[in-house]
Amino acid sequence: MNTPFWDPEKPPKPEYDGYSETVINHFYEKLLKIKDTLNTEPAKKIAEERHRYMLEFIDRFLKEWQGLL
Repeated sequence: MNTPFWDPEKPPKPEYDGYSETVINHFYEKLLKIKDTLNTEPAKKIAEERHRYMLEFIDRFLKEWQGLL
């Protein structure tokens, strides 16, 4: 698997089709959508925290990429 971590020239696709061009795109195409598919209250609660964590990770990564951190 030789997937680049991020490439600003490759925006995320609207829907996940089984392949993401970058790791960061995979977050947007699939992982950040998981919380909206869960049914039980415990799963939804866990998903909220994990969703926030992923958003914080992406934010920090992009700031580091841009030399802001």
